[in-house]
Amino acid sequence: MVVKLRSLSRAEIFVLAEDYAGYNSPFLAQHGICFYIKAYGEKEINLLFDTGTYFDPILFNSKIARINLKEVSIVFLSHCHIDHTGGLANFLSYAARPLEIVAHPDILREHRVESLDEHVGVPKEVPEIVERVNAHWRFVREPKEIVPGIWVTGEIERKTSFEVVEGFYTKVGDELIEDKMLDDISLVLNVGQHTVLITGCSHAGIVNIVKHVEKRIGRNVTEIIGGLHLMNAGEERLLKTIEFLEGLELKNLYCGHCTGFRTECLLSERFKNKFTKLHCGLRVVFKGDRSRS
Repeated sequence: MVVKLRSLSRAEIFVLAEDYAGYNSPFLAQHGICFYIKAYGEKEINLLFDTGTYFDPILFNSKIARINLKEVSIVFLSHCHIDHTGGLANFLSYAARPLEIVAHPDILREHRVESLDEHVGVPKEVPEIVERVNAHWRFVREPKEIVPGIWVTGEIERKTSFEVVEGFYTKVGDELIEDKMLDDISLVLNVGQHTVLITGCSHAGIVNIVKHVEKRIGRNVTEIIGGLHLMNAGEERLLKTIEFLEGLELKNLYCGHCTGFRTECLLSERFKNKFTKLHCGLRVVFKGDRSRS
C-alpha cells in the first residue's frame, strides 16, 4: 500500500552532533549524530533526530547556533546504538517538558556489539527518566506519517543480497543471539518537489532503505542526509551501493559519521558538487518552491 504524504512548505536541518566539525570551526564534534529539524507545514514542528553519545556538546553547539532546544516537541531515534541515544537522558532532563519519543518498539532491548560484554544500546536509565519528566514513547513498526509531511519508514524490507547485517547481538536470558537491527528506521520529509531521506546509520542498507521508501510513498528520493555505514564495507557492497546511488538522479547527498573516509572520497568524486560531507554546524534548508539554500 502506498502511503499518502502531505507536504511541508519549508524544512531546516541543522547538524548538532557529528564525528567531524570542520577546519577552524567553533562547534564541537563527537562520535554520533544529532540533527535539529524545524519543519513548517500545517503547523511548525521542532524535532530532534537522534541525540549523539553526549548531550553537553549538543547543548554547546545549539547555543552557538541560537537554537532553543526547549522548543523541541518530538525526539526521533533511528536505532538503539549509544552514539545515537546516549545524550537522550540528559536532554530529557534539560527539556523538562512532556515530549514524544518516536522509535521502533524493540529499541530498549539488551544490545551487544561483537564480543563486548557490555550493553551498547539505549542507556538503562532512560525509561525511568522518560517517566519522571512525563515524556511518552510512540513506538512505530510500520510506515507512518507522524506529523503532516514527515514520515517514519518503519521496519525496512531487506531485499538486497549484498547488504548484510552482522556483528550485532541481543541478550535473551543468558544467551546471546544474532541481532539484525530491525529497529533501524529513518525519516522522510516531503517538501514540495523534495523527498528528503534522513538516516542514522543505514544498518538496513541504504539501497534497501531507498527502495522501501520509494515503494511505500510512490516518490523518488531526491536528497539523502546521514550515515551510510560503509566504513568497513567490502568491494562488492561498496561499488554496488555507489552504482545504485548514481542511478537515483539525486539533487544532493550529505554523508558522514559511519559512511567511511574511502566511501566519502568516492562519493565526492562521483557526485561532484552534489556531495557534501556532514559536519557540525552544517545547515540545509529545503523549500516547497524547489529552491535550496
